[in-house]
Amino acid sequence: MIKLGANILSQTVQRALSRATADVSTTSERLSSGQRINKASDDAAGLAISASLNNGARIFTQGVRNLNDGLSAVNIAEGATTELGSILVRIQELATQASSETYSDTQRGALQKEATALTAEWNRIVESTSFNGKNLLTGSDTRTVLQGGLGSAGTLAVQFGKEALAGGFENSAGATVRASISSAGVQADDHVGNPSLSFDGRYVTFDTYAGTLVTGDSNFNSDVFKRDQATGANTLVSVSSAGALGNGQSFYSSISGDGRYVAFQSTSSNLVTGDSNAVNDVFVRDTLSGTTTRVSTSASGTEGNGASRLAKISQDGRFVVFESTASNLVTGDTNGAVSDIFRKDLVSGEIVLVSRSTAGTVGNGASIVSSISADGRYVSFESTASNLISGDTNGLKDIFVKDLVAGTLTRVSTGNTGTQTTDASYQSSISADGNHVAFYSFSEELVPGYNNLAHDIFVKNLTSGTVEQVSLTSAGGASNGNSFKPALSADGRYVIFYSDASNLVAGDTNAGTDSFVKDRVSGSLTRVSVTTAGAQASGGTIYNGAISADGRIVAFDSRQTNVVSGDTNGFSDVFIRDLTKAGIQVLAGIVVNNKASAKITLELAQSYQAELLDYRSKLGATTSRIGSFVNTLQSTTINYKAASSRITDADVAEESAKLVANSIRQQVATALLGQANQEPRIGLALLKGA
Repeated sequence: MIKLGANILSQTVQRALSRATADVSTTSERLSSGQRINKASDDAAGLAISASLNNGARIFTQGVRNLNDGLSAVNIAEGATTELGSILVRIQELATQASSETYSDTQRGALQKEATALTAEWNRIVESTSFNGKNLLTGSDTRTVLQGGLGSAGTLAVQFGKEALAGGFENSAGATVRASISSAGVQADDHVGNPSLSFDGRYVTFDTYAGTLVTGDSNFNSDVFKRDQATGANTLVSVSSAGALGNGQSFYSSISGDGRYVAFQSTSSNLVTGDSNAVNDVFVRDTLSGTTTRVSTSASGTEGNGASRLAKISQDGRFVVFESTASNLVTGDTNGAVSDIFRKDLVSGEIVLVSRSTAGTVGNGASIVSSISADGRYVSFESTASNLISGDTNGLKDIFVKDLVAGTLTRVSTGNTGTQTTDASYQSSISADGNHVAFYSFSEELVPGYNNLAHDIFVKNLTSGTVEQVSLTSAGGASNGNSFKPALSADGRYVIFYSDASNLVAGDTNAGTDSFVKDRVSGSLTRVSVTTAGAQASGGTIYNGAISADGRIVAFDSRQTNVVSGDTNGFSDVFIRDLTKAGIQVLAGIVVNNKASAKITLELAQSYQAELLDYRSKLGATTSRIGSFVNTLQSTTINYKAASSRITDADVAEESAKLVANSIRQQVATALLGQANQEPRIGLALLKGA
């Protein structure tokens, strides 16, 4: 039986034609696009793999851009450090010039002007070198993470400046450590105090009754010790040249710039032969040669007939100043048992009475608590004498500075216009160059508008005559407590002091005294009696502080118990805090206007140069690594694209052949369909004729 409209042949051919037409369309699409896979139906798995490879290639391309930005930043930092290196070389040249005795102090003053300018330029470069707003050389964090690839495996950390909390003595940069322990870490079994620091902060001296810091300390007296922060070794200083322990009490040490010489006072009678005056004397220990010398004697070696104490040694170890009630150390000391200030030259043996007027008149009041410049030329001290300068009518203790080369005497504790004070001033500290003097007072005449009813820290610039109040809040407001015992860095930029004020820095809630450092250039005030993590110490009392030549290392004694972990001895200890910050440090302590300071500056510049070379080598290594990373990413990007291409790209020859074949199939199917479609019409004709 014939079924109308059910031409099987036609339907079969139509299906074949549809397939051929679709194949021709697919082949044409591939040839026109060049892609074998244009939609998921072409090859779902291949399309997914190809898309993943293409995404990776795009990410790596962006990663290359990121790394090139990082490379640009490193190149900027490298260029800056190159200039910093040149500055250090020039500073070392200036320091070498100034160290020579063929130059006068006037000529050294000219060298100092250039050194000061170079210091300012160093600090400008360090603080302004940046890339896209990020400081490259200094700051809270000079570490930058570059994203060069996928995930954490594709990151590269770049350190432009010095790492945070790296280096330092005992790896203590940025940390607080306890210095008053034995080499094995045993705690002191008594109070420790009165620290003094070498110019670079490596060596610290202090005094204590403790018998646990070195072996063989069996005299049960207060002794003076020197600790090497680099090695952790302790040395008992207050001994005789033969090594005998002192048979009396030794206190108040002062260390030379290189840490070799230590001055101290002692009631011991067995440190040198012929000590029979039964009073405090001043001694100097040469820790290199192992010799101990009594300083508080006349030029001919006669021992003093009164007590001598509170010695300070010059940075070069040649001069020692001290106070004494002895009247036989120099001729013409006619004020009886009144305390005077003396300076002893350890090379020539000469001793001079410092606290006398320019005309040579001996002070008619007590002069105490002296401080000495790096080369021993300038000596500051406090005195109640009213006859040292003309016009001293306030009847109070004032601060004076004696220039032992020019012979001049200057009253320091006066206002900017020279107005004398109506309150006393105390405990001066003079900078290495002798140009700045710090002291404490609550006199309202020192600075305009001062009305704080507490002791404050002041710094006098002897060249300009200006006075600066240091113990101010971060916002410049008055403190709400007393501040005491300042000490200056070599160039006078940094001042350490202790205070019972609670408003100098935010978060000061421990209700005790703390130690602070003021940067007189930037104006920043930092509390340094804190833990390594920056937490405040709990309660307790701080009495004394010391600071290195460049202001980076500070020492303080404290009864606070949580400054370091494991502090269970219940006594005061000496602590060291390294204020080294992340990145390259600002330059400070560069003083070349006297021979002694120039030698310190030379060593200081050499240490900075060693650090700078370390930074530059790391930058060079970083440049090489970034370059390798870029090359790897570029190679990987090419390979990813090639892999994707192999998956998705059309084979032109193969697709062309398919196009020909599919076109033929399409044409044949069309022809056959025409023939197949004739059969229903033949059937209908037959039916019509039946």
